[in-house]
Amino acid sequence: MDIQELERNLDKLKEEVALLKQSRVSQTGVIPGAIKSRHIGEGPRFIRSGLATDLPTEGENATDSSALYYATDTNVLYLWDGSAWKSITVSDYSAPTKADSDYPNLSKLINRQDNTTDSVVSNQLIQFGWGWKLGDGANRLMSESVTFPVAYDVAPIVLISSIGGKSGSDPSAITDSAITTTGVYNATCGDITTTTFSAVISRVSVDGNDPGVLSNTFRYCYSWIAIGTKAR
Repeated sequence: MDIQELERNLDKLKEEVALLKQSRVSQTGVIPGAIKSRHIGEGPRFIRSGLATDLPTEGENATDSSALYYATDTNVLYLWDGSAWKSITVSDYSAPTKADSDYPNLSKLINRQDNTTDSVVSNQLIQFGWGWKLGDGANRLMSESVTFPVAYDVAPIVLISSIGGKSGSDPSAITDSAITTTGVYNATCGDITTTTFSAVISRVSVDGNDPGVLSNTFRYCYSWIAIGTKAR
């Protein structure tokens, strides 16, 4: 490269530097990761994150800046108002609570059928649970009453299922139940009211022979779910 070409390149570089001083560098013209601040909109504004101890002493311009700084270790958001930082603890904010009235079409999504009569219902409450019944060693069928945690306004729909059982001692959690040959049985329900229903346990034959009685050493477990109307 001769002296003249070097001088031309130097003049060109001076022109580019002068141009950069007069206008901003576009985002596409900056190598990713080369800067930590990102300018947006008009005026000297920036968004930055880091540790609380690294909070800048002021905005990018002490009198003419709008800036945000998020302290990742303390979960605090700082807003520079032109003269001082204002702090906002992010955990202080939660999603607003919505009432049913905020969703005018909510009730149209829930339909109930009583035999052949269809209806649109609202204020539906779902409750569920599990229980167990110790066989008596004498009967093929036994039942017990289950009380809903919260009473319904109208008798709900109840679904029940057998989930196995436990021998020798009472189950303390739903995970204590297991399927065994002793625990081949059905769980059904009946006598449904607004406050209770009957859980019915009955032995089932697996080979067409007499299934026998409910063992007095086996706890027959079941789970249930109820859906019905409860005004709030």
